[in-house]
Amino acid sequence: MKRTVLLMVAAVIALSSFAQKKPKIAQAETLWKEGSLLDAKAIVDEGITHEKTMGDSKTWFIRGLVYSALDTSSNAAYNTASSEPMKEAMAAFAKASELKKSGENFTTTPLGLPITQSQVIEGLWSHYINAGVEAFQNEESEKAANSFEMSQVVLPDSLIGYYYAGLASLGIEEFDRSLNNFLGYIERDGDEIDAYERAIYLLSNVKKDNEKAFELVEKGKAKFPGSKSMSEWEFRLLYAMDKIDEAIEQLKGQITADPTNAELRFNLGVMYESAEKFDLAKEQYIGAIKVDPDYYNANFNLGVMYRNGIVEISKEKNNLGYSKADQARDKELTAELIKACEEALPFWEKCNSLQPDEQTTLETLQYIYMQQKDYDKAEVISKQMEDLGFKENEK
Repeated sequence: MKRTVLLMVAAVIALSSFAQKKPKIAQAETLWKEGSLLDAKAIVDEGITHEKTMGDSKTWFIRGLVYSALDTSSNAAYNTASSEPMKEAMAAFAKASELKKSGENFTTTPLGLPITQSQVIEGLWSHYINAGVEAFQNEESEKAANSFEMSQVVLPDSLIGYYYAGLASLGIEEFDRSLNNFLGYIERDGDEIDAYERAIYLLSNVKKDNEKAFELVEKGKAKFPGSKSMSEWEFRLLYAMDKIDEAIEQLKGQITADPTNAELRFNLGVMYESAEKFDLAKEQYIGAIKVDPDYYNANFNLGVMYRNGIVEISKEKNNLGYSKADQARDKELTAELIKACEEALPFWEKCNSLQPDEQTTLETLQYIYMQQKDYDKAEVISKQMEDLGFKENEK
């Protein structure tokens, strides 16, 4: 019995000694070169918990090599050996750098070429960028987005991965994902204005968050002084947020800097109309037309303002009675109506010449010609609408 107990104790001691055996990190390195990644993984997994190897920079470096190889391997069994092998790899490389007293770790490739840790990381980044570009060119947007986002795991401050991941995920309408990537690019001080424009669009038009979009516009204006697109976004967002007075002042400043810009004058006219400053609105629409006589929107908006005046005059005429005072007022209104029609007509005829198939323009022209008792021209418009399949708008 005594001998049996001694044998059991000896066995326990032997097993204990075996369990505490130092992991062979050099062997894991060899297995990595040979492509035996699961065996190499088993060794490095043990290595980072063993008291004799867990504080060794080399252990963590080899673990980074093994886990990054698991991620980039074409063997699906290797890809799933860890839930997030590349994140594990980069954490291991970071730990290796932390433990390294001086210089950096290096190994040799299966071809015998020396390679440092920083070169390994650069190669991994290039692998994912190239895979993303290839997928993007093949219109495989999901695959491209995944690859570009993996490049971010490898080099978190690399701008390319964020910008192109934003474009790729936008292509598959994953708008939140796209926005996060563009914001990641912007947070890292990327200087591509397109990223700002797309992020602003997503915030405003998709997320419906004009306040955050406006904050980004202000950041974009500081980043790109004099940018036309940032100024345009500033105006749009001020308008969307019903900050009319601010929008007006912003546009006035832009017009001072760019007085021959018809669009700016048109936008200011729209702002004045919104603020019910109609004389100032007309002034800006006329200014836009002077700069660009063929500017359809300015001609149309100005024409609408005059048409509204015609309609109001006609309503008052129609509501008059037969008293002497009413008859006198009717004469005044008739003169006003003639003048209003004469003022409105050039703009509507211009609109018709620019867009001859536009129904509102044709209906308005017919209405003005009828007010002027120019029935021949009204009949021409009526025939034009009939040919286009429009029903006449009864006035």
